[in-house]
Amino acid sequence: MNTERVILIVDKKNDKLINECNINSIDLYKLYEIIQPPESDPLLYKTYKIKKSHIKRLEELVKIKFDLKKYSYQIDCFQM
Repeated sequence: MNTERVILIVDKKNDKLINECNINSIDLYKLYEIIQPPESDPLLYKTYKIKKSHIKRLEELVKIKFDLKKYSYQIDCFQM
């Protein structure tokens, strides 16, 4: 099975999924440093809300222009 990590972009007004951006190209260790998950989830299998404190570093790694006023963002992991 393959593991896929994505950033989900959701409209805050209607909770509609706007886009899904694959982030498998980001080194897992870099992502771990940014998100700082609990020790019980070292491989980032859980869902993580992207916070303002994460954005600057994530923008260096992905082609997303984050707009926290309009959208919510989260990192999800799927097994394929």
